[in-house]
Amino acid sequence: MELYNLFARFSLEFEVDFPQDASETMLTVKDVRDFVRREYVREGIECSAGVIFDRITRLMAILLRVDVMSVRPETRFADLLRRPAA
Repeated sequence: MELYNLFARFSLEFEVDFPQDASETMLTVKDVRDFVRREYVREGIECSAGVIFDRITRLMAILLRVDVMSVRPETRFADLLRRPAA
């Protein structure tokens, strides 16, 4: 899977519009988590960073077959895409 496609899936999952250059500017899980949280707050939706992080890791487990226990906020998407599937 390419980064662009991963961000398209994030957009569908979280129902937010990511910037066109998201795959180039949002390099870590934390970047996506923080962006989604800001968008939710802007829309008046209360959601903790932990809940968003869990949704990101679950989606990555499904799409990339990564071990969710190995994903941290500072984990880079490019590194996850290079890992062999669990």
